[in-house]
Amino acid sequence: METTYKEFIDNILKTRGRFNCGDRYHERHHIIPECCGGTNNDSNLIDLFASEHYEAHRLLALENPNNRGLVCAWFIMSHGKNQDRVTHIVTAEEYEEARIAFSDAMRGENNPFYGKHHTEKTKIKQSDSNKGKIVSYETRKKLSKALKGKIPSNKGKPASDEQKKKQSDAMMDRYDGENNPKARKVIRLSDLKIYDCGKFAAEDNNVCQSTICNRCKLHKDFMYYDEYILTIQNDLERCNMTEQEIRNEVVTIAKGWLGCKESNGTHKKIIDLYNSHKPLARGYKVKYNDAWCATFVSAVAIKADLTDIIPTECGCNPMIQLFKNMGCWVENDAYVPKPADIIFYDWQDSGIGDNVGSSDHVGIVVSVTGNTIKVIEGNIKDSVDYRIMTVNGKYIRGYGCPKYSNKSTSKTTTTNITKTSTISVPILKLGAKSESVKTLQILLTNKGYSTNGIDGDFGNNTLSALKNFQKAKGLDVDG
Repeated sequence: METTYKEFIDNILKTRGRFNCGDRYHERHHIIPECCGGTNNDSNLIDLFASEHYEAHRLLALENPNNRGLVCAWFIMSHGKNQDRVTHIVTAEEYEEARIAFSDAMRGENNPFYGKHHTEKTKIKQSDSNKGKIVSYETRKKLSKALKGKIPSNKGKPASDEQKKKQSDAMMDRYDGENNPKARKVIRLSDLKIYDCGKFAAEDNNVCQSTICNRCKLHKDFMYYDEYILTIQNDLERCNMTEQEIRNEVVTIAKGWLGCKESNGTHKKIIDLYNSHKPLARGYKVKYNDAWCATFVSAVAIKADLTDIIPTECGCNPMIQLFKNMGCWVENDAYVPKPADIIFYDWQDSGIGDNVGSSDHVGIVVSVTGNTIKVIEGNIKDSVDYRIMTVNGKYIRGYGCPKYSNKSTSKTTTTNITKTSTISVPILKLGAKSESVKTLQILLTNKGYSTNGIDGDFGNNTLSALKNFQKAKGLDVDG
């Protein structure tokens, strides 16, 4: 007799426990499915290996054949794997069984579109929404693959040379250089010369476009202009900031992602930000279904432009080692942390003596009140949320303590873009005309100090805006 779903889950809870899959790939599963009233409480969650997860959904679907949601979930899992998800590889028999169940569940009146038709108004709306859209290369590649082997409508009707030239010219005008919708301005760090796109930067510097792209990613000799503006703006923000203000900024950035979760895909922007930062830690690109607690902490560091004091990593133990290498690791569990300190956990902690085990999770300290620590974490119940801990409490592995004091009260005239590239901010004064003046005007305008236009001309309006900024930040008002 086949094992029931309840027996299957109970056996795993008894033999392995609820969240004890270790480093092997696993997935979070709702014991009582959400479509059946299940909650996100820990008591209703369990970590399963891929094959176990598949078997759980198979049993749920077979025991509830009239629940379309459960049957659909099983059928989707039976489609094998995609580029972002490691799944159980189904056999032909398993797929056939799932396909039949899915077909029965979607038959006739069970189909959500049964008896319905698009109205003419909807058809026109759909048509209008697609007009003028630029189809990406990736989409065109998928369409090409889908149409492969089919007879095209223009088969046997070769285009004339004139028609081919028109098509070629149209594509060149549409996608070439700054007309490319993905084109980004580039700035050369040696003299702050700005180019409308990577192609123009490549031509002016006698290198190929891919070289410009790679150097921009590494902030070596070149940067994308929007990233450059953000970097300079962050430096202006931190000018004369105290250590506590910088700590508060880190916590505020982390809170900005509060509520992001896997179920609706809002956590992907955190993963994407981490993956955009080069070089990637250990060369690994984080997938959307990977554990992402350390990735969350790293993404906060990237957004705060503090990766020189908060090491980027996607794994807890490697991040601990990086903190140790920087001399910023606190092994003492009884340490009373400060806001923006990085707290690491070990769920296998016995609670006896100092915990020196392997770390399973990490978060950012938000506040400490008495013996109560409030922490914000990524990948807590598959989302960004808070956790409450006790000073010197069970499960605390230790702390990474970034040297925020090194970043406070900075009035330097240079901006460190990377370890390999430092640029000097030129001295500007009344009457100057250059791209550097335009950059200054953009920065001041973005901070709410109007220069009455962005024209690259350091006139009285720019001077007034600059002095107002200096006064507001407690700097010497010297223009």
